[in-house]
Amino acid sequence: MPRGLRAALQVEPIDVYVTGALRDLLVVVPDEATVHAVVPQYDEIAAITERDNLRGVIVTAPGAEYVEVTTAGDRIYLKGRATTVLDGKLLV
Repeated sequence: MPRGLRAALQVEPIDVYVTGALRDLLVVVPDEATVHAVVPQYDEIAAITERDNLRGVIVTAPGAEYVEVTTAGDRIYLKGRATTVLDGKLLV
């Protein structure tokens, strides 16, 4: 887990992965309520992504609704119902 990630998101991750060639940080938290509780500290996230050569941060959790996830190479496909809580672009 990258140093400072807990403080940058204000939540406790249960798993953290780097997504291959794209170098996104996939952060798994316990549940949907925790996803909604994320309070991103954008300056700290920018420092982590720059220091660790990451493109961005994705926070996800198991949901109450069914979502099927499959992979093919460096692609991830989602099927089912998912909720986007926040979508944006970080300009540094």
